[in-house]
Amino acid sequence: MTYGISGDPKTEYVRTKYPFARRIMERIHGSGIDYDWYAETRGENVVLYNAYHLMNDVGMYYAISEFAVVLPKSNPNDFKIQYRSDMSRYYGNKHMLKSYLEDLIAYELSTYSGDKSRKQKRIIKQFQVSIKEWDDNRRWKESNPHGVLVALLHEKAGRIDLTRSANRHEYFTHGVMVPYPRRKQRKLDIPPHIMGDGSPGVIDLEWVYGISQELSTYSGDKSRKTKRKTKPTKKRVVR
Repeated sequence: MTYGISGDPKTEYVRTKYPFARRIMERIHGSGIDYDWYAETRGENVVLYNAYHLMNDVGMYYAISEFAVVLPKSNPNDFKIQYRSDMSRYYGNKHMLKSYLEDLIAYELSTYSGDKSRKQKRIIKQFQVSIKEWDDNRRWKESNPHGVLVALLHEKAGRIDLTRSANRHEYFTHGVMVPYPRRKQRKLDIPPHIMGDGSPGVIDLEWVYGISQELSTYSGDKSRKTKRKTKPTKKRVVR
């Protein structure tokens, strides 16, 4: 039995027969996926089972969302994530879990040596992201549904600033705009046009508490620079 993988006969058969399924089960663990993987074959598909330990805003585990990964044997990249119960779907949708799992699995499949259809993603380096900024932005978004959330990468500083704007067409001159991450997302895919060599990339994210150092001249929503207002001086009249 391999750590994090059930030793039952069906799972062991999938683990030895399908390398792409073995890669997922062996490499995706922790950060919420804290249970053993189970697997079986179902017709033309390989199905993997696990559960995600959900965390609330104060960092406490409070619910579990069970899910299945359905991978076609002929093309695993066409996989689907399915929730295994209505309760799992409720909590999964609340935390945008499906998108997070899709990113994790797509990354493992894209770097799997048996997948010749994609370029291997280049890992740039680790960047820090503020949990407090993410939580503040989520609350702001709930009150401003038409606003946008923006992630700005500062490569030299080694951080990603999370900001927001009420103007969807606002242009940011500081940092490089990258996809906005989910809370405590571990890896962030970077589009090819951002990478200098035109190949896809991936960033490792380190989530920290507190607010990253941002320019002090930004307004409360940190979406644009604000000019300091000064009172007009009165001209002195000499009589």
